[in-house]
Amino acid sequence: MAESPLRGSQRPAEPRPERRLAAILAADIDLYPITVHDDEAHRRVTQEMNWLREAVIQASGTIFTFAGVGLMAEFTSATEALKCALRFQANLARRKTDETEPTRFRMAVNAGEILAGNRHIGRAAMNLAARLERIAPPGGIALPVALHDQLRHVVSVPVTPLDQRDPPDMTQAFAVSISAEACLLWADHPATRKRAPSRPIADSRASLAVIPFGADGGREQLAAAVADDVVHALGGLTTWLAVTRTQAAKIRTPIDLHRLRQTSSARYILHGSAEAEREMLRLTVELNEVETGRVLWSDRFDRLLDAQAALREDAATRIACAIPSLVFQRELDRSALARPDTLTAHDLALRAFSAIMLPERDAFAAAGGLLRQAEQRAGPHGSTWFAATWWHLMAISQGWSADPAADAREAIEGAARMDRNDPVTMALLAYLQSAVHRDHELASAMLDRVIDT
Repeated sequence: MAESPLRGSQRPAEPRPERRLAAILAADIDLYPITVHDDEAHRRVTQEMNWLREAVIQASGTIFTFAGVGLMAEFTSATEALKCALRFQANLARRKTDETEPTRFRMAVNAGEILAGNRHIGRAAMNLAARLERIAPPGGIALPVALHDQLRHVVSVPVTPLDQRDPPDMTQAFAVSISAEACLLWADHPATRKRAPSRPIADSRASLAVIPFGADGGREQLAAAVADDVVHALGGLTTWLAVTRTQAAKIRTPIDLHRLRQTSSARYILHGSAEAEREMLRLTVELNEVETGRVLWSDRFDRLLDAQAALREDAATRIACAIPSLVFQRELDRSALARPDTLTAHDLALRAFSAIMLPERDAFAAAGGLLRQAEQRAGPHGSTWFAATWWHLMAISQGWSADPAADAREAIEGAARMDRNDPVTMALLAYLQSAVHRDHELASAMLDRVIDT
């Protein structure tokens, strides 16, 4: 009998799920079972659930759990998740002013680490959001104290400590709640009124695809580990880079850039291979521009067989230092050839940020003009607010500000729109908390989070 070709062979290692920080919004209708047999009430509740789904989509959220009268959604920013909850609760309250028994939602916002593609692994952030939602006030929102400390200068809304005995480990100092009345007051404030975008804006960041590194001589584990290290290191630059991981099943070796250009939207690809030769480990890495096939950077790392950890550390550090500056310069060169009217808000922000880093007064002033143009373009990206916040803080620290108080206010407004899941952004926000708000304790806690990330 012929031996099965699968007998004794090793199962291919499954790709490691990508860890990332995310904000979770949990929502459920309060006391729905009381009206479940009322046809009119059931129709009204169905309509309200549709309103909630629309509100999440308009706020760029992703619904991943939807059952009956509750849902759970993921946002890239806790700020946007909280603002979405505040707007929905306020809008629903306005629609219900003429009804005697309005339907109310309990909502909660939490932030934590999840595994991309498999939210059933590491459900701590989602479980806490669900627990907070159950004890949130009807028509209001609950969130952890630690998260509120990070958002209180960005989303200014009154809160009260949650004094609940169920669950028993939820103490008064652990969570806070926002009442239905506070949601209405926040939404009615002129500074918080926001028109939802009519359609999503295309992502204009530099897109970098990390292709699974090849391996030879049983070095698959090393190749996968190095690729993970690189994605993790470059993931701290999401304000400027859109880093993706391409599945190995979609890539042919050797790399076919012509085919990749037709199947991928990435502008740049990073790929490599690991092999063992005699007593040496060797890792080769290459960065290509997809459209032209041009090799922008390549490097080789050699270590002894028993120095695998040193090889990983050296490779990840050198790659993380080399790639961003090369990609940023290439993006600047690309935008220099484009017509001024075709430049996106992100292109203008990138130009402005490059000028801000030059210690020249004229270049700094020109950067301010570029940022004003970026804010007027469709769909300003997080890079616009990052560069704008940096510009105002730099103006104050360099003594170039004609009105430091006004620049401080502009920096705070720009920071309110930044992504708090990006470590680089969090570091800038920590400086803002210390320099403008004089909240050194919160700034230290934010920097600790950056270091942990």
